[in-house]
Amino acid sequence: MKTIGAEHIKDLCAGAAFLATGGGGDPYVSQLQAERLLKKYGPATLMLPEDVPDDFFVVSLGMVGAPTVTLEQLPTEEEAIGALNKYEEVTGKKIDAIVPFEVGGGNSTIPLYVAAMKGLPCIDGDGMGRALPEAQMMTFSIYGAHPTPAVVMDSFNNFFGAKL
Repeated sequence: MKTIGAEHIKDLCAGAAFLATGGGGDPYVSQLQAERLLKKYGPATLMLPEDVPDDFFVVSLGMVGAPTVTLEQLPTEEEAIGALNKYEEVTGKKIDAIVPFEVGGGNSTIPLYVAAMKGLPCIDGDGMGRALPEAQMMTFSIYGAHPTPAVVMDSFNNFFGAKL
């Protein structure tokens, strides 16, 4: 398996900004955060989609909402880690891998550094191939995967869980 370390993040963010076609916000803040966390926790391990075992429990992870808010209040890794931990609590399942749900300015790095922090592989792919405005637009839904159950966490540690 390949790995992505802090030394790869600048190029990854440049490519993500291009592929996001203007969506997902400026990747600069996420770039700095990912570089810091990958230096601290080590590189993220990438797993090819075809190598994912059928019994793996894989979740998508990222931020939602207007990306400009990150200019007013910097996001921390605590929101992403907290949401992932809460997801395991709500579903009663242990997460085996993380997959980005989009190629967005910030959402291209969050799954990588959270995977490194949790010691999980990150799937080398995403749900759209660009930034997306709505969850049902992910290609996962074509194959019957649903965007729920879902967990949302804010910077005040408030959680919202949805099971549909």
